[in-house]
Amino acid sequence: MKTPSVSVVITSFNRADLLKEAIDSVLGQTFQDYELIIVDDGSTDHSLEVIVAYRLEDPEKIQVLTHAEQRNKGIEETHLLGISRARGDIVAFLDNDDHWSPNYLESKVNILANNPEVAVAFSPYTVFGNSWFGRDMMVRQWLLRPAIRGNRPFDNFANLLRFNNVATFSCFVTRREFLEDLPSPGSRTLLYDWWVLIQLSMRGLFYCDS
Repeated sequence: MKTPSVSVVITSFNRADLLKEAIDSVLGQTFQDYELIIVDDGSTDHSLEVIVAYRLEDPEKIQVLTHAEQRNKGIEETHLLGISRARGDIVAFLDNDDHWSPNYLESKVNILANNPEVAVAFSPYTVFGNSWFGRDMMVRQWLLRPAIRGNRPFDNFANLLRFNNVATFSCFVTRREFLEDLPSPGSRTLLYDWWVLIQLSMRGLFYCDS
């Protein structure tokens, strides 16, 4: 079996109503050299049924993973399980309540291919739904800072010590080699995406694909 260039990891927990849109946004990418790894974190709704149905349609491209006895283990262990099965040199994450624009992967892969010093390629995002209140405006303001805009590599370490200017797992891709030895934050996993981004900022530059 051919090794894919990109491993896409979707983590899922009790979001069966939104999960299809997330998966369909991956399947509809202009860049198709990827594998899709969907990790269910012990959902108690019908999320697993949704995931398995997609797997049956394309078993060569889609993997479905669960924890032993379908237990709920939280965000860190769920992401690490997906990463452990990734074969691509590039890993992209997508939360189960988000979705990508069709050229998301294509643009990120091109950035990493053309900028070997870059560890993370990321994008601004658009908020939908009604649960985030004014936070989307905060993130938009962060992304307008001179150190971030301009479509060029930059050192993001100092920024990330003060605020998460990337926002979520759904907004960035990275090189798999940088994920293989991530230290654990221990019990402080509420902001696990922020923790991972700080670790990645010590391994290379960031590039905002505006």
